[in-house]
Amino acid sequence: IYRWDLELRQVVRTFREHPTGPVVTRSWSADGSLVASCTHDRETKVWSALSGQVIAEISGRFPQFSSDTNQLAVVGSSSGSHAVNVWRLKPPEVLETVRMLQSGSSALENVELSSSGAFLAASSREGVRIWETDQLTQKGSIELPGAHGLVALPDDQGWLAHSRRGLHQVSLDGAVERAEAWGKLADPRGDAGYCRLAAAATGERLAAFTAPGTLTLIDAANGIQHQVYTGHNETPIAVSPDGAFVVSAIDNGNLNEIFAWDFLSGRQVFRIGDCGRGYLKMAFSKDGRKLVVGSTVHHRCWLRAGVGQWRLLYETPRNELGMWGACAFSPDGKILAAVDTQRVIKLRDAETGREWCTLRSPAPQPHIADLAFSPDGNKLYVASMNHCLQVWNLAQLRGKLAKLGLDW
Repeated sequence: IYRWDLELRQVVRTFREHPTGPVVTRSWSADGSLVASCTHDRETKVWSALSGQVIAEISGRFPQFSSDTNQLAVVGSSSGSHAVNVWRLKPPEVLETVRMLQSGSSALENVELSSSGAFLAASSREGVRIWETDQLTQKGSIELPGAHGLVALPDDQGWLAHSRRGLHQVSLDGAVERAEAWGKLADPRGDAGYCRLAAAATGERLAAFTAPGTLTLIDAANGIQHQVYTGHNETPIAVSPDGAFVVSAIDNGNLNEIFAWDFLSGRQVFRIGDCGRGYLKMAFSKDGRKLVVGSTVHHRCWLRAGVGQWRLLYETPRNELGMWGACAFSPDGKILAAVDTQRVIKLRDAETGREWCTLRSPAPQPHIADLAFSPDGNKLYVASMNHCLQVWNLAQLRGKLAKLGLDW
């Protein structure tokens, strides 16, 4: 069996281990991770579409996968029976690299590591929970009703969390106090819907919605504050790593557009049109050269081509139309992690969009909401709406891929 890349028009994988005769039928799993093939001798093999390795051998023919890829039905067996046999497939080996941490009774919406990566915070409508990343032990739980925005402060000073009670600083040991240094952002909010929050890597510039449709930009170091009326308050925002500008998505009816405002002047500096429909997620690469926008239908990566100029680098469609298009760049800028379906994350080449690996959550219907890489890029933390925090060991995964010549 040959697997072809239709864009490159070349064979990218060959499946050869059928010594008993020619292949007469084959079947792809719904998620594209597995291939089943059989011969006249009623021998069915199940292959990893990524590595080309045989992961199961089953007696029977005419294989068909279930929609969740967890079961395979075949007709008959080597004895010639006409019964339909259903086999439950062992989860792929890659699932050994993921751990699930329970996070209470409320859906997680944001996940953020401390600046050193030693601690992890996740926010929900109940508040903020903190874990130690080395042993994955929970350090504390802070009650902050309506907590949504969450950003890390430099030098392991903890995090800023935005909620109905206003802006608070949360320390690594779980202590919490109002962030008075940020002015009116510290004031209590009556509606958690306006708690979008983003900050520059330096921690000195912060952007947040402080009123319906009003985006407030604060430069704490220089005592500068601007208010920008966007007309929309339920849109995501992101600050460039150098703190030069803030971007926000504006829904203009048939499409979303990205607008950017200069932090020092508060003026609009550029606009990116047609960034997809539905709810968006945005993320900058660490060097600020790339901006990825995840919508309900695709992810689009934009490359900074000059001052105020961005060009589309690539677009990757999603296999399931859903609310969350969460995405994140690895610290070295080589990998883009992007949510494909409610339980699948694709790891892609950040320069080309080429798929390297698929991470499938072992939890049913996790509804992935947010992603964050560890500072060394060896772990991927995933916040989900089913009250679980997933921790993927990418170093272990890369070791397995390297043995197959597939490491990135």
